[in-house]
Amino acid sequence: MLAITFVSLGIYFYTLKKYVAYIIVFILLATNGFQIIPSSVMYTGLDGALKPMDFSIALLVSSIILSILSNSFADSFREIEIVKLYIYCLVLILIISLVGYDYEIGGVFKSFRSQVFLLTPIAFSGIDNKSITKSLNIINWITVFLCILYVIQAIINVPLLLTFGGDEVTVNFEESVQFTRYYNSPVLIYFSFFYTLYNKSIKKPIKIGFLFIIGSAIVAQQHRSHILMLLLTYIISLLFMEKLNSKIILSSILICASAVIAGNVLLYTKFQMAYDDIQDIFSNNNAEMISSTDSTIAFRISMLIERIQYISQDAIHFMLGIGYVHEYDPFVDNLPLNIGNIQNDFFRISKIETADIAWSSIVLRTGFIGLMLYFTLIIKIILVAYKKQDRIEAKICFSLLVFMLLISFTSSEINNSYTRIIIFILVSTFQSRYSKLSVQTIK
Repeated sequence: MLAITFVSLGIYFYTLKKYVAYIIVFILLATNGFQIIPSSVMYTGLDGALKPMDFSIALLVSSIILSILSNSFADSFREIEIVKLYIYCLVLILIISLVGYDYEIGGVFKSFRSQVFLLTPIAFSGIDNKSITKSLNIINWITVFLCILYVIQAIINVPLLLTFGGDEVTVNFEESVQFTRYYNSPVLIYFSFFYTLYNKSIKKPIKIGFLFIIGSAIVAQQHRSHILMLLLTYIISLLFMEKLNSKIILSSILICASAVIAGNVLLYTKFQMAYDDIQDIFSNNNAEMISSTDSTIAFRISMLIERIQYISQDAIHFMLGIGYVHEYDPFVDNLPLNIGNIQNDFFRISKIETADIAWSSIVLRTGFIGLMLYFTLIIKIILVAYKKQDRIEAKICFSLLVFMLLISFTSSEINNSYTRIIIFILVSTFQSRYSKLSVQTIK
């Protein structure tokens, strides 16, 4: 029942224009109680009928209705018009899923619901930038605290955080480093990294401390490719978002050298094995050689290739995918797909949902039209952020999206609801009617 109380409070705050409190409540609901409020407290009496995401959607939809009634949504997508076309495409796919296929209706809506967060700019178009920037500062402090808990849990070997979706915490003991890997890191950890990095209003000792804490949590995740891509993102951001001088060039060279050395030490063997595996897959056309327990680059690329090959057999599927069918739908049991992670819940591999690569589920569900529109939307936001680089929110947005794009072949972060929420909140600050009133640094 606490979740319903938070939704009511969020609506109350939005109505009274107490936007800082509203945004904090919205993010709290969108991140499963900041991953620290126990589900037994947050969702008491609901018997698992609803997921954490549903409550944030309820608050967002309510906010959108209030925004429309107040006529403050006219310029919500002014500089990212492509998002409208993408939404129209997804709605068309939703309709086809409901009336054109024999899918379970409840499953269709469950699969589609995360797309509602594409409408986030409508709710935020009437919110002043001062409220948003204050909220982002609070969210950053909360995320740093969560990073501390994440590092501590890895040391004491006791889960202290919840997962984003409210599922059981997954762990994996890494024998190579004798360290337990927890899959419940703070969902806004990378936002917090770039926010702290670019925020000139944070005092230097605090900034160094925050970056050390966030960096420790990132290392504790043991995503080696993410660490390397984070370094690469920083280099790209330096080259595109800063005026070039000897200091910038020297920093870029040093970071590049460090990345190359780290890459040789950490990833050379894995990349070589992946390259050999992919060559074998193309030469032998044999998907079964990839183990369902793999998490290699070869596994991820093979998963994507298999999905593309499947939808390519039908013209409608090629253009618009197979639609918003839920992983638990009986239709999925008969899909001729052999590459995916084993899911104990239904005693087979996961054929639709995957956390290993973002593009696999996107192309399968929305086809090449949906894939290209989503990719175009991402590039458009990056370009808009680049043009607005005098604003610190734009710099954060630019770096965060570039990073998400770079890791999109090793994770599904770019397609997750919390990524869309924080990106669209950032976009709202530099394309809203209040954008000219904001200063460069967040205070």
